[in-house]
Amino acid sequence: MEQMIDLDPRNLIELEKFFRKSPRLAAKATGMVLNNMAFESMPSIRDVIKKNMTIRNKSLIRAAIRVNKNREWRDISRQVSEVGSVEKPRFTGWEEQVTGRQAKRERTFAYAARTGARRGGTVRKKFRAKRNFLRPHDLGVGSTGAQSSHHLAAVMLIWTRRNKWKEPFMLYGHRKIESGIFYWKGKKLKRLHHFKKFEVERLQWMAMAMDGYLKEANLQTMWAKVLDRMFKPAMKWPGA
Repeated sequence: MEQMIDLDPRNLIELEKFFRKSPRLAAKATGMVLNNMAFESMPSIRDVIKKNMTIRNKSLIRAAIRVNKNREWRDISRQVSEVGSVEKPRFTGWEEQVTGRQAKRERTFAYAARTGARRGGTVRKKFRAKRNFLRPHDLGVGSTGAQSSHHLAAVMLIWTRRNKWKEPFMLYGHRKIESGIFYWKGKKLKRLHHFKKFEVERLQWMAMAMDGYLKEANLQTMWAKVLDRMFKPAMKWPGA
């Protein structure tokens, strides 16, 4: 005995519409998943930075980690959602100490930050000339253009010792003394820091953060929610 199937022609029409819309819905779903993954990975990035670096300004980290959302909803091959850090200008009290150059910005740490004072971390609002390290060229010995760097360095050592200079000072150009920051302790010349090319071991914090996120993220659930949101409304047939 043959079984009769009661078929509503409207279902065929809706099914045809659904198949026509499916590629567009799929592209929208993948774009949404990419955006969701980018935003969900941000806490993992902050955690890796916190565990491996010294954070002095939490608001700076929050502001620097950003997402460029995917805005392509038709072509899946062109969909990109980016997450990462944004370079922001920041004053530093280490630039002149490490490299010997004057800080570019008008804010810096005072001398106390470099000599171990209890309140050495206090930030000064204005970068005044008297807070710079004394340099050989600051002594104004004759025509500095005609003086050799070694001569200026030697004069500086004599001048600072005779005048019992108590603050740290820069010394460079001396033939027998490597460049750096020095101070006098009695009659002995003490070194605070060597000037050298400052190189920091690169920390692959972004790769570490993404590896950690992918291990913890439930992508299957994320896909299920997105697909359900995209396709379920399109699958409602007449009479269902």
